[in-house]
Amino acid sequence: MGTADFNPNLACQKQVYLAKQLRDYREGRRSNHIPMVNIAKMLTEEEVDSISQYYSKINCPKKQ
Repeated sequence: MGTADFNPNLACQKQVYLAKQLRDYREGRRSNHIPMVNIAKMLTEEEVDSISQYYSKINCPKKQ
């Protein structure tokens, strides 16, 4: 879960969405967050798939 308003929540996002965002950072189609661009450039396709699958399966927090 994001720790500040400007940090997105990754848990419970759709796997396809997360993978697309990582690929967009890696391939230069998204460049609004330089640290994420640099991280994504190091990821293999298998890592993109694994990371996006992992975050999509994290349990969503229960609303109180």
